[in-house]
Amino acid sequence: MAARFIDPDHPFFASKGRRVAVVAVCTFWAAVEAFMGNFGWAALFLALAGWCTWVFTRPKAGPHPASPEKPEGDDAA
Repeated sequence: MAARFIDPDHPFFASKGRRVAVVAVCTFWAAVEAFMGNFGWAALFLALAGWCTWVFTRPKAGPHPASPEKPEGDDAA
């Protein structure tokens, strides 16, 4: 499996506070860059904050709720 840029399953991101801190730091740095007049960097860090928010808040992959798993050994039915 290819390595991900930010792996939300990594133990470092288990704490909700750390996930919030990563997004907050990216957003803060985007504001600093915009204040300094570097709008390209500000857009980059704002996009990074949005991407981190999306990665950290999406649901975990698993079986689709509309298709329940068939129990093992229930072939007679």
